[in-house]
Parts: sequence; C-alpha cells; structure tokens
Amino acid sequence: MKSLVTTSYIKTSGEEIVFLGEWCKKYNQKNSWVDKKHTTISYHWEDRQKFKLDHDYLCEFYEELLSKLCVKLNKIHDVEYTKRYWRIIIGPWLLIYVPVLFDRWENIRKAYASKEHYMTAIPDKKVDKAVANDYQHSLKLMGYSDDWNFLLYCEILLFMQNQNITFFEEQFIPSPHTNLKTSSVSIRNLFFLFACKIDTFINKMWFKRNYKFVLFKCGIPLSVMVQIALRLFQPPRMFSQFEVSVNYSTEVSPSLRQKEWSDSDNDFESFVYQQVLNDIPKAYVENYLTIKKILKRGNFPLNPEIIMTASAHYNNELFKIWAAEMVKKGSKLVVSSHGGSMRAKFEVFRHEEKISDHKATWCMPFHDKHVQLSPNKVTRKNNFSGKGNNITLIGCEFSRYVYRVQSAPMSSLILEDFDQKVEFIKLLNSFKLPKFNLKIRPYPDRGWSLKDRYIDLFGAHIISMNKTLLEDFLSSNVIICTYPETTFFQSMHSGIPTVLLYVDKYWELEECFTPLARRLVKAKIAHTSFKSAAMHIKNIYADPQKWWNNDETKEARLMFDQVCGAPSEDVSIDKNWHRFLMDISSKK
Repeated sequence: MKSLVTTSYIKTSGEEIVFLGEWCKKYNQKNSWVDKKHTTISYHWEDRQKFKLDHDYLCEFYEELLSKLCVKLNKIHDVEYTKRYWRIIIGPWLLIYVPVLFDRWENIRKAYASKEHYMTAIPDKKVDKAVANDYQHSLKLMGYSDDWNFLLYCEILLFMQNQNITFFEEQFIPSPHTNLKTSSVSIRNLFFLFACKIDTFINKMWFKRNYKFVLFKCGIPLSVMVQIALRLFQPPRMFSQFEVSVNYSTEVSPSLRQKEWSDSDNDFESFVYQQVLNDIPKAYVENYLTIKKILKRGNFPLNPEIIMTASAHYNNELFKIWAAEMVKKGSKLVVSSHGGSMRAKFEVFRHEEKISDHKATWCMPFHDKHVQLSPNKVTRKNNFSGKGNNITLIGCEFSRYVYRVQSAPMSSLILEDFDQKVEFIKLLNSFKLPKFNLKIRPYPDRGWSLKDRYIDLFGAHIISMNKTLLEDFLSSNVIICTYPETTFFQSMHSGIPTVLLYVDKYWELEECFTPLARRLVKAKIAHTSFKSAAMHIKNIYADPQKWWNNDETKEARLMFDQVCGAPSEDVSIDKNWHRFLMDISSKK
C-alpha cells in the first residue's frame, strides 16, 4: 500500500510515497526522500478553468460566511455592528482562511480521485492547531507552518472518512517556534526610530486629538508626508501609537467559540462551519475588548473626516478596529494602492473596494471607487544610466502553502515558473556571448529555496551580491522582471531597458490591461516564452538602449505609462495627493 504524505512531515508505512504536492518535498531536506520511490500529485489549480470557477464560488461563500460571523461576533460582544464594520476588522483574515481550507480540501479530494488505497500518519493523541493571535500571525501559520498545515490535513482526512485511506498513529511533536522575520539595525531604521520619537512627542502635545485627516502607513515617503500635512494645516504625524503591541491571551475560550449554526448540504462548507470558530484569531474574540480598551485609554485621533492607508487595513488590528469605529461614526475610509503595474484579475475578492469610500490607484480606474493618482512609492522617474555591466534577473517566489486564491503561480506552480527561468538561462549560456554577465536577484525565500536551486544548477557566481534593488539597478544595463507587479513598474520607470519574462497563464489580468499586455509582447518588452526572451536578449545585449529607445518600444512604454500610471512630472506628489484629499473633503 502507498503512503500519502501531506506536508514535509514525512512518516511512511508503505513501499512507495505519494506526495500530495511539491510543497511536501523541501529542497533542503531532499536527502530524506530523493532516493525513495515516490510520485507527486499535480496541483489542482494548475487547471485554470477550475481556478476561475473556484474563485467565483469562494467569493460567494466568503460573503455568506462573513454574514454569519457578523451575527456571531455581535452576540459574543453584545453589540449590533454592521457587516461593513466587521468586514473592515475580520475581512482580511477571512479572505485568506476560506481559500486555505478549500485549497487543502481540494488537494485531498484530488488524491482520492485516483481511487488508490493509501496509508497516512495521524498524531497518536489529540493535538489542536495553534490559534493565531491576529491576521499577521495567522498568515504565518497558514502560509509557512508545516505543523499547522499537517494538523489541518489530518482534520480534513478524519472528516471525510474515505474508505480508501488507512490511518496509522505516530508520535507528533510540534516544531519549536521560529521567528520567520529577521531584522537588523540600519541607518534607515535608526532614522525611523528617531522619527517615531518625534511623532510620540507631537502626539502628547496635540492633546485635542482633532485631526481632520489621518494618513497612516500610506507608503508615501516621510518627507512628502510632511509636505502634505502642512498643506492640510495639521501637525505632520506618523500616528505611531497604532504600532503599540497587544498582549494576547495564552488561552482560548471554548464558551465564546461555540458553534451555533446548522451544517450545510455541501461537505466542504460543513467542514468550514465546524472549524471556523476554532480557528478565528484571538484579536476578534478573546482580545477584541482588550484592543478597544487600548484605543479608549490611548491618545488616538477622534472623529477624523478622512482616514487613509495603503497597508494597515490588512495587518494592524489596532488600526482596523479603530477605523471601523470611526467609519461607524461617519469618517470616510480611503485605501491607497501599495503597489502597481498590470493588475491581477483574481486577488482579494474586491476587499479594498468593499471597505473603502474611495481607492487611490496608480493605474487607470476599472472600478467606480477608483481614482488614479501619481504613485505614492515611486515619486519620480529615475534616470539610471543603464550602463552597468550586468543583465539582472529579478526572481519571484511565493509561500509553499497557498494562503490566497489569486492570479499568480501559487504553491507548486512556482516550480513551473522557476523551470521557465532555468531554461531561459541555459539557452542564453549556450549562445556563448562575449562579455555577457547574467546575475540573479532571488526573491526572499518563501520555503522553496530557489536561490539554492539556482546555485546548484549554475554556481554561486550567478547570484547578485548587491544588498538592495537599487544597487542592482545601478549595476545593470538590462533588467529582466519575472512578474508583472511593482518591481516591473519600478524597472519600467528606471531608465534601464526592461524585459518581462513570465508564465502568463497564471497571471490572469483585468480585462482592461489585455491590450497593453499585447502591445508589450509586440514591442518585445514582455515575453511568455523563454526562447523568445533569450533570442531577444541575444539580439540587444550589445546595445540595449538602441532597442529601448526605438519608436515601437517608446510607444509601448508610453502606453504603459497611460494604463499603469507614471510618476508625476508636471506637479509635485504632495500637491497631487493634497488636491485628492481636499476633493473628497468637499464632497460631504
């Protein structure tokens, strides 16, 4: 009998291993499985028609589940808040939780579809999954924790009770907690800490707390934020009081998390209803009132007219609960893009449009709440010389475990994306071009060890030693981007000849970007074939600027500016954003 392995927790009892997906086969642990007889089940969202149908279904089910959780949370906390209120607070978590459970469910269902008989390991005693403190903690557990995902798979297998599976018990010892993020003290960090000290001082002095505009984590450079604040006639603020830590409880309350709704005729939905109150983060149940007390006792803004952020509406629980309270009292919520380029068609169930009154976008509007503004991060065009010695490939990587249903090479699909880049490099190397120097800037490791894979294939010399993206730009005469998002936008406006090489079938775009995508392909800026990209690099590498500045390429670049946005040239960014905020303020 074959052993079904669901995560990198590899315990087997049969002669052959069947891996549920590529995420089970950690590259840095390959010695533990590479010599064993094994097969790997293909990823269910490789079928993009299924992906699109699943996205639409999950979007609908997400709304249904959100409505039920609103009723439950109102009862738990003895309040009567609206769906928009709770959407602002728990929506970000729920829009990752629902796809996570569905993805794991479908992986198991696909394994069962083969009609094979499997053996698989489960813990020899009851072990509960960790309950996340908040959204950020939940993201780490769902996207990166083998323990959490192993236990979830066990719960799904036990719930399904398929006759083709035989369980055998193994001692399960959770891995010690490791911090997934590292930090270091740099000049920039020291400057930020100094700015926070000043911000705290201003906050204490401005005891009235009557800010008309609260701009927090907007992605706008600090110097520009100061100029905007002065134009708005209020003290320049970072509102760093929202960064205060919350002391989350170590225990969960079973009485608060009791299930009070009936099961569904749909087995997957019944499983979600069984699980959701066990898994909902403490910030929304046990520690919701704790956070509200922090907001009540602290010197937080009162009744602002406009609240704007680019990221805190996802990952800052203090801000989300405060913002929901302010919106309930009449404040307008504005979400600004935290990145830009050709926008993905499937991403976050239109969450930002649903919670906000307006959304500031870099690209041309494609929703009635959108307003196009100059990019908040890229405040001006950079005119790098493009005379560096390197052709630099900017890598792409996603977490081993899916945590969203989004247009991208998620989970196992990232290896298909990686293989495209490997074939591209191999073909380039076969040309034996004189004075040719290719460097790779790997994406920060998300569990796939792509940097190590590149080194094993091509040697350590191929990895860029530059610490920052800016340094890589300065040392390059061509940039090769591997995904059509913010880095591609930055490169297109850097002055350096830019090529996009990507697996387009996994990067579904909003329909309004399709003509631009075709124009970029025609101008040989965008490539979906490694052969096409390699031949193009071969043809231009001696003089990339000649191609970058020919008429056809310049026309495509101009269209990119018109569709995706461009740094403002005729008016400073602070004037641009000030005008936008004042226009909203005038429309009461």
